[in-house]
Amino acid sequence: MPDFPPCFKAYDIRGKAPHELNESFSYALGLALADHYQPVAVVLGHDVRKSSPGLHNALASALAARGAKVSTLGLCGTEEIYYASANSDNDLGIMVTGSHNPIDENGFKLVRRGSVPISQDSGLREIALKTAEYLRKPRPDELNHPELTHLDIREKWLDWLLGYARISRPDARKQKVVIDAGNGCAGPVLEALAPRLPVQIIPLNFKPDGSFPNGVPNPLLPERRRTAAKAVLENRADLGIAFDGDFDRCFFFNHRGEFVETCYLAGLLASQLLMAH
Repeated sequence: MPDFPPCFKAYDIRGKAPHELNESFSYALGLALADHYQPVAVVLGHDVRKSSPGLHNALASALAARGAKVSTLGLCGTEEIYYASANSDNDLGIMVTGSHNPIDENGFKLVRRGSVPISQDSGLREIALKTAEYLRKPRPDELNHPELTHLDIREKWLDWLLGYARISRPDARKQKVVIDAGNGCAGPVLEALAPRLPVQIIPLNFKPDGSFPNGVPNPLLPERRRTAAKAVLENRADLGIAFDGDFDRCFFFNHRGEFVETCYLAGLLASQLLMAH
């Protein structure tokens, strides 16, 4: 995308923080989104990275300055923003997250009403141009800090998840499952979900910590798989799962602690879905 800010990618916005992504960029992005979509209501959320709350607040300030009603999930995962966008009266859903990327990066994932993704082919190009235009203009020295409505959808979302998975009550036989949350956003959600699952969860790195003391949560990196793989063997678990930072992806380990390639999981999930549909 020539002449655009380099952090605009095909499907999201990613870059170094604060060199490429900072409060000035986030404020300009908010103004650009307001111009392009003219939203009446917007829902925001952010991950655990140290730079995320500041980016979130600058974005909220810009949108509120343009007259949008802004609500927030606060610290959450990307899937929760998608659910909130699809199941509440909001024109835009925006997640501030660096996902699985290195610790000095951050980004934005954007969806329209109904959780329809915003990509280069559906508005991101125009938003990039507008953001660049606003970046050339002075930003207010003091950002407004609008009163944000806290939107709490977690329990409804968990009910939906359990219904989708057809889990109605705990099973008598509890399999042991190691779960590595990577000090990202998944830990609190998994703690809320655990009593309602027919498994015994062995938690690893459930406490959200933006300094990522155990390494950035990217299970695609072989060195970030070792913790979960070792714990599977030590606990004689039936399964291991490792989440990325904003828990919109997870990866699996078998009972031998071996990483399961995603092509096999795609086949397994397809077979289950085709039986149901």
